[in-house]
Amino acid sequence: MAIGGNGDHGLALLKKGSRSFLVRRVDLYLADCFVVAEPGGTWYLIKGAPHFTVYQVEGDLKLTRLGDFAGKGHHTIRILDARFISKDVLHLSGGM
Repeated sequence: MAIGGNGDHGLALLKKGSRSFLVRRVDLYLADCFVVAEPGGTWYLIKGAPHFTVYQVEGDLKLTRLGDFAGKGHHTIRILDARFISKDVLHLSGGM
């Protein structure tokens, strides 16, 4: 959800059984992002091209930056799908 302009966005979480959302503002532009869960239940936000940054989403919606992947060459690929195929193995598929 956009709160202000680019770079002023929010994440929202509605926990099972809750009547209200937990909301946190983030200073990231959230277009081309995916939120995925690994098999153990931990949530991650994957921010896309031109390089990929992986953040762990904490229970209070705080984002902890885990790392970047830039690879070699020029990347103009957008993430089309992201999911864990096993514990600690994240699969990204993309297209132009």
